[in-house]
Amino acid sequence: LAPDQLLLIDDSSTDDTSPRAHALGFTVLRTDRQSGPAIARNLGAEAALGDLLFFLDADCLLLPTTLAQAAAAFA
Repeated sequence: LAPDQLLLIDDSSTDDTSPRAHALGFTVLRTDRQSGPAIARNLGAEAALGDLLFFLDADCLLLPTTLAQAAAAFA
C-alpha cells in the first residue's frame, strides 16, 4: 500500500533531514523556528489532501506492513 501523499514537516532541524526527504519524494514544509510537535502536526494536517492522516515522529519506526494494517482497520 503506497500513500497518496508524503509530507515531512521540518520543525527547523539543523541536519540534512529536509533535502534527504525531498530526494525521496516527500513534500517538505518547514517551520520558521522550532515550535514543537503540535504546531508541526497542525501544519501537516492543513497541507494534507487525503481523508486519513498518519503521523510519525523522528523516533518512530515504520514497518513495511504498517500502512496496510492501518488501512485495513478503516476498511
